[in-house]
Amino acid sequence: MERRDLTATAWMGSRCGAALLVLLGLFFVFRPEWLGWSRLAQAVGGETALVSAGVGCAFLLVAGLALEKDRLRVRMAELMDGLNDLLYGKDHRRDREAVEILLTSLESADPAAREVAHRHLVRLTGQQFAADPAVWRSWWAAHQRTWSRARPAEPTE
Repeated sequence: MERRDLTATAWMGSRCGAALLVLLGLFFVFRPEWLGWSRLAQAVGGETALVSAGVGCAFLLVAGLALEKDRLRVRMAELMDGLNDLLYGKDHRRDREAVEILLTSLESADPAAREVAHRHLVRLTGQQFAADPAVWRSWWAAHQRTWSRARPAEPTE
């Protein structure tokens, strides 16, 4: 995976690039004659062609920004997964899915399934609630974001 550190040169380059884009935008909005708007328009085949080129460049820039935003979204999701692995252990996602499945099983019409689901919920979460699905759902709604698997008790000698 590519890794880029933010150096002073990169920081300055990004700021200069943004400033250049702002200046180009102002050039197209105000069409300053003293900067050679008419000469440039004549060189590219008229004012309509120049404005069309500017609009085309703007759309290409927006497309590039959209791609960069998606790349950043993927990178942030990877970082959040890594942080969750660090904070809650490598099986945090599987454990959360297991709690969801057990909560659904706790609402089953089959008494044996409810009893097994309750036993595993207590073991997995460390909570000692009764086999009431509403109580468990309420607890899960309040603790789902910060919950991590209960550590097994240390054996005493």
